[in-house]
Amino acid sequence: MMVKEIITLFCNELGNMRGHFLETFGRLQSSLSDDDALSTLDCLVEGRLLLQAQELKLNFYGEETVKAGIAFVRQHRYTLLADPLDATDNYLRGIPAFAVALGVYDEELEKTAGGIVYSPLTDQLFVGIIGRGAYCIIREHTFPLSVSSVDCLADARLHITSINSLEKAGVFDGGMELMRQTKNTRVLGCSSYELALVATGGVDVTVKSSGSPWSIIPGTAIVEAAGGKVTDITGNPITRKSTSAIATNGYLHETVLGLLHGQ
Repeated sequence: MMVKEIITLFCNELGNMRGHFLETFGRLQSSLSDDDALSTLDCLVEGRLLLQAQELKLNFYGEETVKAGIAFVRQHRYTLLADPLDATDNYLRGIPAFAVALGVYDEELEKTAGGIVYSPLTDQLFVGIIGRGAYCIIREHTFPLSVSSVDCLADARLHITSINSLEKAGVFDGGMELMRQTKNTRVLGCSSYELALVATGGVDVTVKSSGSPWSIIPGTAIVEAAGGKVTDITGNPITRKSTSAIATNGYLHETVLGLLHGQ
């Protein structure tokens, strides 16, 4: 099965799930601490995605299956990475910055092949297929996506991870300098959505110094398909094991990397 067909099938599946998110938004109780909030919806959504992946003969690598101690097994060329509810804590607290993130990873080429980031509350569906471009669907209207042409940090809009995450990654000073030099800075706490915003041209740089592959791979595909560049925080290519990401419009990438590492 081709990547485009896989992406199309999961786009339809996510659309069918929208009602579940709207019914319980801000009203679910966490069964874990605030730092690792888990709702029953996470498990429900991931279960449906897992069944669909099995039917399509895809490897599956998801947030909840990993938490449950289920080891990743590679049997097929493509892997579906799934974050059933990126920014669960936002969702539980009624903060409208959360998404479902799905990425398709080519195990043979060891590269991201496609991605979907879906915002149920706004009904925005961001899609990227490497080599075929990126687009956003909003209420049956489709808009092509393309990164910005901003080439000066003083004009750039930045989305960044938390201060604690920057400190743990050893780039606290660089992160502070990056924030000082950019036009404005935002923190939403939803990695996949903030990566996808780079593809729209509305954000020029997103830095996530900590994260999970299932929230990084989907946004990576969308940004790259829209003409941008994504690496991990050290400048290495994104893989299925990546736990950090820097997404830019391409023009600013080396400057951002240099600032983060004090160069």
